Amino acid sequence: PTGEADTDYLGMLADVLSSGRSSRLYKRLVIDDQLATSVQASAGGRQIAGQFIVVATAKAGGALNRIEAIVEEEMARLLRDGPTAEELERVRTQTAAGYIRGLERIGGFGGKSDRLAASEMFFDDPAAWRTSYQRVVDARPANLTEAGRRWLTDGSYSLEVLPFPDYSVAATGVVFI
Repeated sequence: PTGEADTDYLGMLADVLSSGRSSRLYKRLVIDDQLATSVQASAGGRQIAGQFIVVATAKAGGALNRIEAIVEEEMARLLRDGPTAEELERVRTQTAAGYIRGLERIGGFGGKSDRLAASEMFFDDPAAWRTSYQRVVDARPANLTEAGRRWLTDGSYSLEVLPFPDYSVAATGVVFI
């Protein structure tokens, strides 16, 4: 759930996988193998629990089973070996900078008002966001790896969303092209 150490670490792990051109999944799926046009991973904490989501958008006619195999392979490698020091530093800097940039705004998603209100609502302390921020700044590779192993090793659910086929107008019924 929101506010737990593992939620922060899983968010950082998601960024290791998909944030930026040098991230593991983006580099592998979009740049190297050119199977996908985009890839995102995220960990969202909620009041009681959270979700870890990976979304890859295949190129037209792309091999979905190959993309899924690569995601599973890269996830297994990350959970086995952990993030590199360079990956952790990149993600730590991005995440900490996101906190700072958000706090420079009064409103909007991630602005001061959002941080203070969420901290008050979930933790009865408007300054509770600082705990999460400090956790990000102090994170070590082992923190991310242990959180990933704890929550991401007991199975997953895969959903394939395919585009509608091309339709054309017919006198009666529908004609598939």
